[in-house]
Amino acid sequence: MDWYVSRDGQTVGPMSEEAVRDSINRGHVTVGAHVRDAEGGAWAPIEQSPFGSLLAGGSSKHAPNSGSDAMGQLIVLVPILGAVLTWMRISGMSLLERPGAALQFYSFALVALTAMLVFVDASQLGFGAQRTDGKRDSGPVAWAFATLLLFAVALPWYLTKRAAYGARRHLAGGLLAVVVAGLSFVMLSAHVEAQQDRVRSAFSP
Repeated sequence: MDWYVSRDGQTVGPMSEEAVRDSINRGHVTVGAHVRDAEGGAWAPIEQSPFGSLLAGGSSKHAPNSGSDAMGQLIVLVPILGAVLTWMRISGMSLLERPGAALQFYSFALVALTAMLVFVDASQLGFGAQRTDGKRDSGPVAWAFATLLLFAVALPWYLTKRAAYGARRHLAGGLLAVVVAGLSFVMLSAHVEAQQDRVRSAFSP
């Protein structure tokens, strides 16, 4: 069986099984690389592949994607923590402090920061690598823009898609992040509108 090998965003192959083993023995392929068979299987960390036993120090017994998993968790936590901090900030503002404008700014900053993290994570995982059929999946830039423009849909989708590149999927966390951020924005908008209505009522004849 032939294999594709991906590391640091670069994909080579198809390579014979012997060629992959030789690359490992020579130190050209090490911990952190991902492999998939040429028949179109999913990407997997090389430590969890049939070649894992060849890696020095028994590394196949250790978690292969602790860095990417930490990044996935960070992508989930940023919208949730950002929503909490935004709530704490906006709920205590008076109308003179323009809470509506501040809410829009904080919401955009939260989404933009999440999109940046998606870009970094997608780059590290090798998104956009050439597939066996000659086509390419969406790359880091495309996923970052999708997250920026279609946050509620793109974020959970991305956190599911990353499993195809050997990283842990965080679909439940992504959905939670979208719900928390979305509800916070809606409730804070309603809070600001209620403040404005009270002021209008106070000055209306």
